[in-house]
Amino acid sequence: MNKKLKVMGLVLAGAMLAGLFTGCQSAKDEKVIGDDGTINYGAGLNDDGTIKGVKALDYVTLPDDYNAINVPAENYVISDDVIDYNVEYLMSGYTEDVDVLDRAVADGDTINIDYTGYLDGVAFDRGAAADQRVTIGVTSFIPGFLEQIIGHTPGEEFDINVTFPEEYPNDPDMAGKDAVFHIKLNSIIEQRTPELTDDFVAINFSNYGWTSIEDMRTKMKADMEKASIQNYINDYLMENSTVSEVPQSLLDYQGDLMTAYYMNSAESYGMEFEEFLSSYLGVESVEEMKENQADTLKQQAEYNLVIQAVAEKDGISATDEAVSNYFEENSLTTNYQEIEDTYGKRYIKMAVLNELVLEHLADTAVLG
Repeated sequence: MNKKLKVMGLVLAGAMLAGLFTGCQSAKDEKVIGDDGTINYGAGLNDDGTIKGVKALDYVTLPDDYNAINVPAENYVISDDVIDYNVEYLMSGYTEDVDVLDRAVADGDTINIDYTGYLDGVAFDRGAAADQRVTIGVTSFIPGFLEQIIGHTPGEEFDINVTFPEEYPNDPDMAGKDAVFHIKLNSIIEQRTPELTDDFVAINFSNYGWTSIEDMRTKMKADMEKASIQNYINDYLMENSTVSEVPQSLLDYQGDLMTAYYMNSAESYGMEFEEFLSSYLGVESVEEMKENQADTLKQQAEYNLVIQAVAEKDGISATDEAVSNYFEENSLTTNYQEIEDTYGKRYIKMAVLNELVLEHLADTAVLG
């Protein structure tokens, strides 16, 4: 996934995961779900992306060491083995099938064949196929069928003899009968991954901002360690902060965003909303859905309050300049108009504010 999509995912996450980073109930002239079905993700947020009508520090007591959280090395240091694995995973996306014609078939090979089956010299129904991809020792076939292809070379045509099993539910009329199959071996199929070179990285991974193998490994490790540090900080904050209460308006708003998410899901499946709720969530109404998700909504609300409390206490804000800088740094572009058209500027600022808080806490953390 490239960095632009990563940032789009950041904004999508709030809506798609029922408002992880959202705020309080909208004003009377603003609703999450409009009468015409349109969705206003920024309803209930101030222009700077903070929760409208809520001062988080009125509800949240942060831990004394929130600005110097100790992150043990074992919780964030990424080994070379992990980097190797991730590089191999990325490269697997460039693996391609290659037709091999110059060697004999071996056990375990994947091959492409044509075949026609005969009983007493007469081709029988459902006994022929072309361009069949099968793997010897893996694909389920008549016993002994594929094994007889071992040792043959692509381009050859030959006959094999088989006996159908005494019990053959696929075609009971063939059970126990002897047959001859004429085989044409088209190719052996091997999967090959291109060589990882500096040029390959520069051409295929430029969307990550990587220019060479060394640059890729260095930045990948830094990004993974940063993510691990932030995940640890997230957990630490939630375990050690105290939330006295959650405004009902915040719970209502997040419930509305959850509703909006599932409305979009129903539309993507081509289903009526009520049918989607019943089929996928096992509920008969929005109210029942919200009741079932009450604990999740409360946890998300508490998280929102804690993050905003840090922003309030340390003077962190998602200014226009901060948002532009964030997108330029993380997506290699300042053109995020498409995202803004969908989610609105306030919602984007809220999502970026969340990231700015985590970056700030990572910068102040004490790394063990």
